[in-house]
Amino acid sequence: RFDETSDAEIAEILARLAAQASRSLTEEGVPAAEQTVMVQIDLRYRGQATQLPITFSPQELAEGGLALVGRRFDDKHTQLYTFSLDAPKEIVNLRAIALGPEPRVKADPLAAGTGEIAAEAVIGQTEVFVDGRKQPARIYWRPGLKAGDRIAGPAIVSQMDTTTLILPDHTGVVDPYGHIMIWPNDRLPASATSGA
Repeated sequence: RFDETSDAEIAEILARLAAQASRSLTEEGVPAAEQTVMVQIDLRYRGQATQLPITFSPQELAEGGLALVGRRFDDKHTQLYTFSLDAPKEIVNLRAIALGPEPRVKADPLAAGTGEIAAEAVIGQTEVFVDGRKQPARIYWRPGLKAGDRIAGPAIVSQMDTTTLILPDHTGVVDPYGHIMIWPNDRLPASATSGA
């Protein structure tokens, strides 16, 4: 129970968890000086099923103790559910999170296309219901598209995690990094119509 646990007990447990999390990053080659460690306590009101994670730094815990954690829980509960309870709290989970610096990711440009769709990108034909009627539409496999390729709507571009619809009287233009810029045909930039 939250109100029967001392600041020292929680601090000791979280310090061990933080050291373990930090050690894992150190073993992966992240220097300790580049690590940030945060700790979380999942709390709930006794008798309630909903638990909320309360995140803070080890320094905040040392300075404010469990009283700080309890206030943050009440505030978060009020923010989410518009009320807090004058009821005992329960600790559900303790965890430590060690973070290294964010990696710098460099986007590699796509191979240049011809400005037309390569045959391997077309994977099917379907009908879409747009403007009150069914219209024929090609289905494209996004990984088959190249920079500068143009996709006339109506069309569907499929990929593992999403689907993109290009409406009639619109054209999708694949930029050098694979984004599909969709333009109404009457506002299509000259660079897009030239395949550049």
